[in-house]
Amino acid sequence: MTQEDYQSLVKKEAPILFGFVFKLTKNKSLTQDIVQDVFLKFWEKKPNPEKTNIQGWLIKSARNRYIDLLRKKDNQAERLDHRTEVASNLENKSDSWKEEYQLVLNELDQLPASQKEIFVLKEIEGLSIKEVAHYLDISESKVKVTIHRVRKNIRNSLLARKKSASYGQ
Repeated sequence: MTQEDYQSLVKKEAPILFGFVFKLTKNKSLTQDIVQDVFLKFWEKKPNPEKTNIQGWLIKSARNRYIDLLRKKDNQAERLDHRTEVASNLENKSDSWKEEYQLVLNELDQLPASQKEIFVLKEIEGLSIKEVAHYLDISESKVKVTIHRVRKNIRNSLLARKKSASYGQ
């Protein structure tokens, strides 16, 4: 597809696509962003016009992009709710619990950057294993193994501190 063909396609299909997406979003700015993303993706992928229903491809891509944005918005809201819940729970906890929490944070600071990043995204930010893997471009099994190892290390460190504290008494 030549650049002229692409520009002709955009002029022809953009108003239709814009109308479809606007019905979903009811937001002009968001609609413009989605339409632009879809046409950029089309240009990058350059599907064969003879083998592809171009209008169908554009509509499907726009719908999928809109759904992705909704999911992202929902995930961000859930993570914000999670952080708010953790913060309010901290206020209601005993001093010994707060001390343990601080010890966990200290242990996290000692981790290698890659392990810390995976653990924070999963356990503190509330992302799923699949989302962490996608975000960091690593396998889901690597995320699972890392989370397991970090938890084990933190647990062992906390137990060792408790034992040393009880011997010191």
